[in-house]
Amino acid sequence: MALASGCRQGELLGLIWSNLDLAGGVMHVRQQLQVVNGAPGRVDLKTAKSRRSLPPRASVVALLQDHRTRQRFLLGDAWSDGGHVFVSSSGTPLDSRNVTQKFQRVLAAAGLRRMRFHDLRHSAATWLLLAGVPDRVIMQQLGHSH
Repeated sequence: MALASGCRQGELLGLIWSNLDLAGGVMHVRQQLQVVNGAPGRVDLKTAKSRRSLPPRASVVALLQDHRTRQRFLLGDAWSDGGHVFVSSSGTPLDSRNVTQKFQRVLAAAGLRRMRFHDLRHSAATWLLLAGVPDRVIMQQLGHSH
């Protein structure tokens, strides 16, 4: 998702199912997950430019639909439409430190160099540039004001 959308880690971890219109192919980025008073919580994004709606690729929509089905099955009654898209096996929001550690293990297992999770956002922007996407569209996708 980070590579496909260019979203920040907190934006992805704060994504809830009701922010996704999978049938219409729209992902609304409105909040991010932050630690507030010692507990993870969703907070609104700071600027109007950072709050945005993105058209995920059809392949990403298909992956999200499969993920939603699996998550519903695994969480059972604990699943909700207002719940986080990316959760732990117990249905709680993911901790960004755990995501970063897992990311590093995946990179190492694949024989890739160490990098920050945020570098996926930079890679997404580079791929969009190489694909000929106009700068203005890339800027809007990443939630930049200029």
